[in-house]
Amino acid sequence: DEILSVTHLDLPEFSSFSVKVDYVHHERDGWVENLAPDQADYFAFNKDTARVTLNWQPTDSLEFNYSFDYADVSATQIYHQLSEDNVGLIGVESGRARQTRFPIIPLEPTVTEHKMHALTASWAISENLTLKSLTSFRGLDEDVSNNFAGTLYFNGVMVTEDIEQDQFSQELQLIGNADRIEWIVGLYYYDEDVVEITQNLFSLDIFGIITGTPLTPIIPPTNFDALVTGAISPPLVGRAEAKSRAIYGQATWTPPVLDDRLHLTLGLRYTDDKRNGSRTILETTPFDLETDNFDPAITIAFDWTDGLMTYAKWSTAYKAGGVGLRSASFTPFLEEEVETFEIGIKSEFWGRRARLNAAFFLTDIKGTQIDILDPINPTVIESINAANTAEIDGLEIDLTVTPIPGLVFGLSYTYLNGRMPLQPNPLADGAPTVFNLAQTPEHAGSLSVAYTFEPMSFGTLIAHFDMTATDEYFFQNFGTNRFDSYALLNARLTLTEIGLGNDKSQLTVSVWGKNLTDNEYLVFGFSVGTPPAAITQVFGTPRTFGFDATLEF
Repeated sequence: DEILSVTHLDLPEFSSFSVKVDYVHHERDGWVENLAPDQADYFAFNKDTARVTLNWQPTDSLEFNYSFDYADVSATQIYHQLSEDNVGLIGVESGRARQTRFPIIPLEPTVTEHKMHALTASWAISENLTLKSLTSFRGLDEDVSNNFAGTLYFNGVMVTEDIEQDQFSQELQLIGNADRIEWIVGLYYYDEDVVEITQNLFSLDIFGIITGTPLTPIIPPTNFDALVTGAISPPLVGRAEAKSRAIYGQATWTPPVLDDRLHLTLGLRYTDDKRNGSRTILETTPFDLETDNFDPAITIAFDWTDGLMTYAKWSTAYKAGGVGLRSASFTPFLEEEVETFEIGIKSEFWGRRARLNAAFFLTDIKGTQIDILDPINPTVIESINAANTAEIDGLEIDLTVTPIPGLVFGLSYTYLNGRMPLQPNPLADGAPTVFNLAQTPEHAGSLSVAYTFEPMSFGTLIAHFDMTATDEYFFQNFGTNRFDSYALLNARLTLTEIGLGNDKSQLTVSVWGKNLTDNEYLVFGFSVGTPPAAITQVFGTPRTFGFDATLEF
């Protein structure tokens, strides 16, 4: 069962103040039942989120927007099954399970509490100049509880984490325009502090070393790993502070040639990142890392007609370095740099009944940040920079067509050709190893059809159908697990503009279905051991049906 409730309250303006309140409640029962009584089910969640927005406009040139966001989320993890079991204790689970393979004790949800304050202040200094300030503060408290139900062959390893995070950001923007020039310059500052306490616990006696019987629950879970003689899994405490500062600017110039159809844009950004902290496992190891980068962007655009524009763009981007908390060596990894060249078209034609946008891009990634799940010990994750440049060529197409009034066809397609050269593997003494570009299917896309029927006395009927599809792809950078291609079919039938006897109230109702063919598709997986003792897999959500009702008054 699943329930989604969305409430929007937009109060009337009073003395230059206006207030809006949004509240969402979303809960779903788990669709993999835990055979253990009084324990949570897998894939279940309960979410409450709220936002209060206050707008104040004391004068025509001043405007303040304050918002407060709150989220309280309780969710159990995904359920891991075995596509290969070379040990033979659990057995292969090829189809999507609806019950756990045996009682899973304990299984508790991860609980997350998130708060955010945001203030945007805007001052129109003149008709052509605006100063804007964007300030935000976020706080996160998360109590993580994961139970992999024996699939790692690590005595039913559980991962528990206690995370506290605070972050503050401040941005100043000066936005202006002059004769043929539109521009923006800005300053950005970011400060984050985080503390994470991680503990590996063992909840299942895989080989019966502790209890004498294989696959027996360990109650309560222990930090003693019987698979390694005398091994105690100590808590891991990580502390980190991240500071980021940036200065940037962008200007678009329309030169007095070619009937003002040519537009030249230049953007520049300098970013400086500092990260420091420590990890404590019996003893404390500090780290200190500073990275910076200068990133330009150049765009040339030309308006051939009012409905046809083409452009060419060259730009670079940057992602700061860091250190992996679960790294065995605790060695920092450096920044990742991306260089992209893109050409594209944006168009409207056929009397604005059709819209076509397309882009082709070439991307080089230097120092690709790669996470390597240690096949010997899956609780260890090494993060490295690729020694050789990765390349991705791609094509994106979006097409919308309205051949007759009320009927809308939508098509989107993405082609990706990724190439990752052999990289030195730190887990194999630097030997050249095949790594993958994760989450990079060669083909992906969607197709949608919607039809709005002629209005009737009791409302307007809208039918919508869509299909999303993806080619096979690797989920992780390291390993041989490659997921098959799949397609998902969804549909929705909506009756809107249902009158309720007065001019201000209106009701909308919908019935819908997702994954109508009940396709069994994979969303996650990895290998355990070398050669693999097991290969895990996680299935996506099965077929679901629902009913929505929206009341406006």
